[in-house]
Parts: sequence; C-alpha cells; structure tokens
Amino acid sequence: MIFILRFLSDIFWNIKPINILTNFALLVLIVVLTIQNRAKIGKYVLTPLFAIGFFSLILLLSFYRNPTSETGIILFKIILSFVIFYYGAIYDKNPSKLIFTIAKVSCAFIVFNMILSFTPYAYQRWGTITTFSGLYYFKTDMALALVVFLAFVLASDQMNIWLKIMSIVFAAYLVYLTNARIHILTIFIVIGCWLYGERLFINIKRKILYLVPIGIVGFISLVIILNSIGDDNILKIEISTGNVYNDANLQGRNQIWNVLISKYQAATTYDQLFGMGLNADATLTVGNLETNASHNAHNGYIFLLIATGFVGLSSFFVILWLFAKRFFLITDNYSTIIKERTTRIVVHPVLYLFFVNTLIFLVASLTNSAIMFQQQTWFFLFFAGYLFNFRFNSYLSKRKNEITHKRDLVNI
Repeated sequence: MIFILRFLSDIFWNIKPINILTNFALLVLIVVLTIQNRAKIGKYVLTPLFAIGFFSLILLLSFYRNPTSETGIILFKIILSFVIFYYGAIYDKNPSKLIFTIAKVSCAFIVFNMILSFTPYAYQRWGTITTFSGLYYFKTDMALALVVFLAFVLASDQMNIWLKIMSIVFAAYLVYLTNARIHILTIFIVIGCWLYGERLFINIKRKILYLVPIGIVGFISLVIILNSIGDDNILKIEISTGNVYNDANLQGRNQIWNVLISKYQAATTYDQLFGMGLNADATLTVGNLETNASHNAHNGYIFLLIATGFVGLSSFFVILWLFAKRFFLITDNYSTIIKERTTRIVVHPVLYLFFVNTLIFLVASLTNSAIMFQQQTWFFLFFAGYLFNFRFNSYLSKRKNEITHKRDLVNI
C-alpha cells in the first residue's frame, strides 16, 4: 500500500497533501512495526544507520544556514527518503509477494501509457520539441517511472515471459518518445542486466571490469542508431571529442555546472567543507547564466557538494560504499546460495532490483538532483535496506549452511 501511495504522489505531484500523506503513512508504519516488536534490527545495519545519521546531521547544519520553507522541504524529502532504507531493513514479509504485486501494477501502468501514446493528450510541447509525458507532467518523470516499473516486471519470477517481452517493447518505445535521453541509458541497463540472468551476480566484481566498457560501447552504438532514424522531434546527441560537453547535448546544464564549480572554488574553507545551504545551488546561479534553464544544480553530486560541502558529499559516498560492500559480500556466496530454486526465487529478484535501481539513481544523478526526488530514491534505498534485513540475512545464512552441510554429507 505504501508504494501505491508513492506512485500516486508522483503522478499527482502538484497535489502536495498526497506526498505528505505518503511520508506520514511511512512513519506510522514504522512506529507500528516497532510497537508490535516486529522491527528486528540485525548487527549488519548498525554501521549504515550510523553513517546515515552523520549525513543527516550535515544536512541539518546546511539547513540552518538558510532555514526557509524551501530548504525545509528539501530537508524533509531527503531525510524521509532514508527512512525508507530503515523500512527495508525491518521489512518482515515475503519480498517475492511484494515484488509480484508491484510488477502487476507496473505492467498495467506500462500498457495504459502505451494506449495513451496514441492520443494527443499525452504529449507536451517544450520549445520546438514535442515530448510524451503520459500521466506525468514532466517527461523525465515519465521515463523514470517506465524504467523502474519495467525493472519490477522483469524481476518477478511469477510474471509471464510474454508479458515481460511486451513490457520491454512498450517501455523502450515510450522512453524513446519522452526524449529523456538519460533514461535511454538506464533502460538499456535494466534490460541488459535482466538478459544476463542469474550469471550476472556470480563473480560480479570481475564482470564489472568488462561489462562497463561493453555497456558504454553498446550505448554509444544505440545513440548513433537513434540519431540516424529519429525525426525532428527527437533531441540528438552529438558525439565527438570537441562537443559532447555543450549546450545542445546538455540543454544548458553545462552552464549551471560551470557557474557552481567556480563559486565553490571561490568559497571560504568552511563553506567548501560543510556547504553553503540546501538551496545554494539555485541562489548562486541567479543572474550568472546565459540560458533560461532552471537554476537548480541538475546534478546530484554537484548539488551535495554545494549544499553540504566536501564533508557531506564524502559522507554520502561512504553510505554508497557500505551498500556496495554488503552487496558484494552477499554475491561472493551467490553460486552457493542459489543452488535451490526456493532460495533463488527470493534472493535473485532482491539483488537485481537493488543493483538496477542503484544504477538508475547513480546515472540519473548525472543530469538532475536525484537525491531530492523521492521517486528516484525510494526503491533504491528500500532494497539497499533489505540487503541488511535481519530476516533476509538469517535466511541466507540458513540456506548456505544447509547446502554446505548436504555437500559435506555427500563427501563423507
């Protein structure tokens, strides 16, 4: 139910009470779980909770630099995004059922938007470009939703293979119509990881060394193909050494980044270390741009650097490192853990959804301040929390020990 509210609050983003209700419902849910003594916390989660607590203190320090309603909303959204991490860590139900439920809703959502794509009401005109936005107001939100929903459809073992193939075709086509070029890359990642299957997580640290360059080459090839077949409504990407970082490709974001980096370099040592305020990215660019682009950072990493300084950005990277460390620790034993089908059905979808949602978040952060938008943080942080879940890790340990014991008996 809480995730259905999340979907609705994203679609009806301009009706603020829905978003407030969603976050309030999350807090109530966690309190109820704690009162019922169902919020079991394992030793694994204490370190990331401490790191998140430290990062939250840096956010509070940044908020008090300029305590306004605007900065209060930013603080509210970021900190409550990390509450969903805690919810993932204490979630006490079968994740397969949750994933299947969301997958069914996701499939219906993709099909419904495919139908909408044949109507004129689902398109908006931005300058000289017409883009598909479906149920959403912004094209990027539409593309992000399609990518995340597709990931759930592909993750669920209970979804029919033909529904998965249909969802891939529909979602890829609709993302193309949105003109949200960054999500051409993310949907490429989601589909590629699914096609790789269970083998993806066996020796994944080694695989990353060659999958990243293969993925880059594949994405560039896809962009070249789309550039050659696209009509005038499609935003092109110019690929050459001299002009990738230009106004056309980045839609003016490069001007914002240049201004913010120069302002950061000229700031005091304290501001460089602890930031200049949660809305500093917007205030610093006013009157310094040649473009009418929105004045926020349009980059999650630059936003954190400006808002929370080197200390804040570094502490956020530490949180990501702790997530990655836990993920790699689990996948080190992956070939042993998934020897039985019942184990694979539980473990593989969780790892897949954590992996692809993390990549979606990291890639999306290159062109927008993703950490401020809960539609980009909730699923990433929920499954990050589930990696540290007491029940999940107890289950993993039990299955690993059972399989090892059976192998030892055979060898006697």
